[in-house]
Amino acid sequence: MGLPLLIKLMKPQFAEQFLATASLHFEMFEKFKQMEQEDNDTEMGDAHEATAIRKFNPDTTTFFVSPLDSDGNSTEVIKIEHPHATLMVSYSKKDEAGIASFYVANLENDLQEANLKSSANAWRLNDETLNNLSKIQSTDPERVPLVILDYSKFIDLLRKKDNLMWGNTRYYDPNNWYNKQTQMYMDQEYQILFSKQNRYAYQHEFRIAIPSGLSKSIELELGSAKSFAKIVTLEELRNNFVFF
Repeated sequence: MGLPLLIKLMKPQFAEQFLATASLHFEMFEKFKQMEQEDNDTEMGDAHEATAIRKFNPDTTTFFVSPLDSDGNSTEVIKIEHPHATLMVSYSKKDEAGIASFYVANLENDLQEANLKSSANAWRLNDETLNNLSKIQSTDPERVPLVILDYSKFIDLLRKKDNLMWGNTRYYDPNNWYNKQTQMYMDQEYQILFSKQNRYAYQHEFRIAIPSGLSKSIELELGSAKSFAKIVTLEELRNNFVFF
């Protein structure tokens, strides 16, 4: 087993296709916005995809605004107390970017010892991880888990393609930003692609992003995944699937 584990819930035919060609479906960010705004899907959909938001508490916030005259000079400083305001920082190329994603399971938080007499180094998914996967599957019960058992082999395939970025998603509290978080988004804009509000934290997303150049969703084939991936069922993950 090569940690971390990556798990993706897929229609059976697409899971088989992944084994054969490691085919990734990259969806445009706009699709996830539409899923929440138009389809009322608050699990898979996210109206603020590729946008980081900060909600200010009007009870503890004061703004100071300095209007400029026609010459660009400040004329006065206006104090605004108890404002109802939201800061939104969007990825500038969000309309031409797309993502594919997996559930990422780490040894520290997502696995527990299997307690097998035959092996002292055996692990299984813990209850919280299994419950998270069940919640994700509930949006489409026909999907089955595909497990990437060797992370490094999968990353090696990603490295062979140009214009890909990948990493774990950072989950943040929109009501409690740190100033350095705003600066990070300004200095490293791509980080917005790997940030979501903490209400999605149960999804444990590992994201692969195409940061620009897309006009529609695409399929990208990386090569065979048969040597490091396996199709299972959620019940197998819950009852019988052990990692060594």
